[in-house]
Amino acid sequence: MSLGLGPSIDYEIVNQPNVVDLLVSFCYASLYTRASSTDGGIREFPTGLGLQVPKIRKPDSRTPESNLYVDSQKHRYVTKKHAVVLVDPLEVDFDWDNSTAKIVSNPNEVDLEEGQWIVVSTTVLNKSPNPFPPEQTILHHARVVSNISNSLHLNVVSRHTIPTFSEWFNVDVSTVREWVGKKSIPGYIVTYDDDLDDLRDEYQKAFSMMIILASLPSVAKMRTYLMSNQLQQLALAKWNKMSRASVNLLRWIISSNRSYIVQVSEEQTDARRREKIYGVDGWLQFRFAQGSPEKEGLFRQALEPIKKRQKTLLAWHGSGLDNWHSIIRQGLDFSRTLHGRAHGNGIYFSRTFDYSVGYSNYQGTVNTAQIWPHSSLRIQAAISLNELVNSPKDFVSAEPYFVVQECHWTQCKYLFVKSMGESKPGPDKNITTVTPKVVNTDGVPEFVQDPDWVTTGTHGSMLFVPKYAFPSAGDGRDDAVGSRKNELGESEIISSDEDEEDVKFLYPQKALRQAIQTYETDFRPGTLDLSTLPQLAPPSYATEISQKALGQEIRKLQKIQSTTSPHLLGWYINFEEIRNMFQWIVELHSFEQTLPLALDMKKAGLTSIVLEIRFLRGFPMSPPFVRVIRPRFLPFIQGGGGHVTAGGALCMELLTNSGWSPANSMESVLLQVRMAISSVDPQPARLEGTTYTQRDYSIGEAVEAYRRAAANHGWELPADLLDASLNA
Repeated sequence: MSLGLGPSIDYEIVNQPNVVDLLVSFCYASLYTRASSTDGGIREFPTGLGLQVPKIRKPDSRTPESNLYVDSQKHRYVTKKHAVVLVDPLEVDFDWDNSTAKIVSNPNEVDLEEGQWIVVSTTVLNKSPNPFPPEQTILHHARVVSNISNSLHLNVVSRHTIPTFSEWFNVDVSTVREWVGKKSIPGYIVTYDDDLDDLRDEYQKAFSMMIILASLPSVAKMRTYLMSNQLQQLALAKWNKMSRASVNLLRWIISSNRSYIVQVSEEQTDARRREKIYGVDGWLQFRFAQGSPEKEGLFRQALEPIKKRQKTLLAWHGSGLDNWHSIIRQGLDFSRTLHGRAHGNGIYFSRTFDYSVGYSNYQGTVNTAQIWPHSSLRIQAAISLNELVNSPKDFVSAEPYFVVQECHWTQCKYLFVKSMGESKPGPDKNITTVTPKVVNTDGVPEFVQDPDWVTTGTHGSMLFVPKYAFPSAGDGRDDAVGSRKNELGESEIISSDEDEEDVKFLYPQKALRQAIQTYETDFRPGTLDLSTLPQLAPPSYATEISQKALGQEIRKLQKIQSTTSPHLLGWYINFEEIRNMFQWIVELHSFEQTLPLALDMKKAGLTSIVLEIRFLRGFPMSPPFVRVIRPRFLPFIQGGGGHVTAGGALCMELLTNSGWSPANSMESVLLQVRMAISSVDPQPARLEGTTYTQRDYSIGEAVEAYRRAAANHGWELPADLLDASLNA
């Protein structure tokens, strides 16, 4: 499964909880650095999402008092008593056990209404034998149930300490609760209605986001809730244990991820076990790849002139936890200098695991203040195993480290994570951090490294790397070509002086079979008869902003399509035939041949799935409407899947207001739609019949099915949905 490339965040939490934990943990670490320093950490903030944050600021000498307020004319009152700056606070007496609060003072006349989200800030004196820290502030996130004569009844959904920037100040909430006793305690209430975009300082934005993430329940608890009653199709957006802000921020973290990440299983019976790399004991493994077909195409082009047996090299890259949130979105680059550039400008790699891991700031200990409080993984460090073009002579430096200036000459393939595990094991524990001692690689073909540039694992151990994970290194030979039997029946490695052409000569049938499997597709661009499809006139609501946004998307996709092999891309748009930029016809093709959908298509004589994308009045602020035109799919209730509704619309949270972000590119939308249709969970997509007769889905039935799906999941529909059904 690809995070950010799936049908919904709920689906991804259920199916890949550790990957979601990983993404949230990386984000939290990046926010920690940005909030506590002048540089580093998160590079891009969620903008244009209307993300509401509490009126709580970090005490910081860099922040002038005028910047504490979103509206300086309205807000004039703050208090700095609780280790934070509270804007427009109401003074209250708070009953921890009964979740009630009595308003004592309301100098700014803040109105609190039923259903409103608030935060109660309480500071408690340390009554333990250890007097450090002398006091601790707890934030209670709550929804107002009722407000009768300034007496509030609250539904408290989360409690946590204030995000600190020193691990010495971390105290468990249950410990603080014991200090309180049975009495009411003084506190302050602030509302949850500042827009993140309006905060003037980036470190204050980062601090506000840390507070929201600290209020999240663990991924395991989210998963337990979602699976508690699958017949009701529960959704996080409906759960009373999460604020709308926390759901929206979690959605942004997942949907803005542009990489393919999936955990490599430790289970002996799991198919993904064959992807496991041996020689890195004690580290969790994740398959990792950037999701850009354009970069993949450039990487493959760079491999074409390489005539060596091993077209690629392996190398490690270590980086601090606070950098990985950006790396998995933007890839490795050298725009920031963190450790100097003694060997030139470029991305630094090492063939020694122990050396690279030093740059992850892992020395056996970690500053726990940067760990997401509810993480099950509790990540200490992360390091990636990367594939490089095997041309060290063209690197900026090859010794003692690889320094690569061409970013597209590198691809992250694996992510290794050092996990502390849960601090307190509980019933919702869902991770395994123990690497099996027994190494069984029977039947798994090995990626053979270039003997001149061998990369090693922990403590200098030899790596066993499965060839499945590195298809780019393919040299025209199948798995059996890497070795031959000598007269004694022992394996004999082909010497490095046998080049690619020699192997093709020695093993022509195997080379041909590999080439056909890798490079050919039965799809032929430009053969679709567009006259049989809906043709809409440009809409009257076309604005300059939307036309500019669509023009940029079209130019970007044209470039990607022109530089990427069709079978690698998996989608096709006939740009020359676009007469209305608000309506696109897209063909999805070259599906994995073992998918039931691909088998059905072959029987029906079809080489593509035809989609229509209609851009609504509010684009790019509202999502496009995406539907299948042909062929018809087997409905879900009859055993179909692939997230295609009975009317042909796509059942994806991404394509509703609940999951859409203006930051989404159409490249990512096409990737996500293709991934959703290819998904076999909970059941694979199937065609309605394998004897194809042209019976297209209508726009009316697609819109109606889209409405039903959104209602069932609790997703918010675009206000301009009516535009999709006009001029059908």
